[in-house]
Amino acid sequence: MWKVGSDSHYGGRDVKIEVYVDGLCEPINPGGTACFGVAIFQDGKQIMTSYGVVGSGKDMSNNVAEFAAAVKALELLRGLGLQRTEIVVYSDSQLLVNIMSGRWQARSGLYYSMYERAAALAQEFENITWTWIPRERNELADSLSRKAYEMWCEAHGQEPVYASYRRPLSTGLAMTAECCLTCRWSQRRGPHIGCFYGGKWQKWIPKRLARSAKCPRYEPRR
Repeated sequence: MWKVGSDSHYGGRDVKIEVYVDGLCEPINPGGTACFGVAIFQDGKQIMTSYGVVGSGKDMSNNVAEFAAAVKALELLRGLGLQRTEIVVYSDSQLLVNIMSGRWQARSGLYYSMYERAAALAQEFENITWTWIPRERNELADSLSRKAYEMWCEAHGQEPVYASYRRPLSTGLAMTAECCLTCRWSQRRGPHIGCFYGGKWQKWIPKRLARSAKCPRYEPRR
């Protein structure tokens, strides 16, 4: 991994640690440039960030980047001597969270070798939890991964190009022409849209259905 930036303000106290990780592969997935972002918090205060480029080419993918972010986070936590501290790692990758939590089995794929590194590192920690969050709650790690990608593009004389499903969060939610006032329709991964009814995650639905079949609670957007 090519590490392009980090910042640390660790206070050294044995408290609960929260970590946010994210990865991307742009401008195509797989086969683009894979980058990661990591943000570590102690007692709600940011103590460390890191971002970098995993690699570029046919062996790269979004999942490779997500697991690379986990590897970097675990390496940083080990460097801080936090193996016995309560740690919660947040990610918007269901694959990463479910595999690292033991609910899913890792399959052969581009990400597998990076998964093996993450799994080996995780064994060194006594109390670590992996938690899924929607992308909207992972904005810092997301912005760090994009920062790494944009720095890589600048170094290679290229203009940053983002896939249509990976637009900067500042553009807001992608909504249908008529949208529910109690749901938030958010374009998240490729051809799928996520529904957050009542502020809670509901389900994935294909974009084509969201464009044609309306939520029963919808009202015309004003």
